Amino acid sequence: MWRGPPGKDFMLSVGDQVPRGGNAFTRWLGKWGLRRLGFRLEGELPNEPRFIILGIPHTSNWDFIIVMLVMMALNLQINWIAKESMFRFPFKRLLLKLGGVPINRAAAGGVVDATVKALKEAEKLIIVIAPEGTRSPAPEWKSGFHRIARGAGVPFVLGNLDYEKKILTLGPTMHPGDDAAADIRWIRSQYTNARPKHPERWHPGDF
Repeated sequence: MWRGPPGKDFMLSVGDQVPRGGNAFTRWLGKWGLRRLGFRLEGELPNEPRFIILGIPHTSNWDFIIVMLVMMALNLQINWIAKESMFRFPFKRLLLKLGGVPINRAAAGGVVDATVKALKEAEKLIIVIAPEGTRSPAPEWKSGFHRIARGAGVPFVLGNLDYEKKILTLGPTMHPGDDAAADIRWIRSQYTNARPKHPERWHPGDF
C-alpha cells in the first residue's frame, strides 16, 4: 500500500494481472496533475484482470478528471461506459483513447447486459461506475453496478474521493452476494463521512 504526497516516490502496488496502459509521459503527466491538485492515494487494488471501481461520491466533473490522472499516474488502463451517441466525430477517437466504452442503451437488456458482455469478452478490463447515476442527490442508488458484477463474475473496489483531505482511497474489494439490497446498504454505510466536491449534492442515504 502507498500513502503520501504524489512526489518522486508516487506509486501504488499494482499486481501483474491488473490491466496496464500508458507510457512514461502519461505517467509523469498524471503525477504532475495530482501534485498540482494536491491529491494523494491510499489503499490497494486487487490483483485481478477484470473488476469494477465504484466512483463514490459523484458530485462533480472533477471526479472524472482526478480518476483519469490516477489512471495515468499508475499506468492503469481504466474504462468507463457511456451512451454510444457520445462517440461521434471529432471526439470519438479521443474518448476511446481515454477509455470510453460505447454502450447501445436501446439494445436488448440495455446497459447492464452490454457491460456484462464487455467484461466477459475482455481478457483484462477495469470499468469505473458511479452507482448514484447522477451528480445530483440520489436517495436511491441504481443497482445496475451490482447486477453487472454478479453477471460478469467480477468484484468491485470501493473508491472514495475526499475533497477535504485531498485523498483518493481505493478499497476494500468486495464480491457481490445474493442480496443486492444488503450489499448496497453496506457499501453506503462506508461513506457516512464522505467529503465530496459539492456536499449539497450528496445524499448518503439510510442504512
